[in-house]
Amino acid sequence: MSDLPIYRYKTTCMQRIQQLAIRRYHWYTSGEVPYKKALKLVAKFDELYGISCNENQRTYRRKKGIANAKLLMHIKPNSQVFLWWLLVTDGKGVVHSNEILHLVHESKKRLQ
Repeated sequence: MSDLPIYRYKTTCMQRIQQLAIRRYHWYTSGEVPYKKALKLVAKFDELYGISCNENQRTYRRKKGIANAKLLMHIKPNSQVFLWWLLVTDGKGVVHSNEILHLVHESKKRLQ
């Protein structure tokens, strides 16, 4: 959980999202969380979806057909709120049943 990057600049965060979309993270959901609740959100996502898995664990999960998830967070300027994006790969797992996911490149729900 200590490896989670929190991006200061939105452009850098969007670049990381683009890189993940190229690496088969085609599904996403997003939102805002107050500063005081951010650690609880990260812990919840890690427990449910394994957002802190290392590359070996992600490769193993992908070979088994299990969905991988990554969380990106950005500090909203002049506020005590984090913007977050949860990006998910194809595969089986609770993330696809628990979250309302949209395709990154779908025209009506495109990630912006």
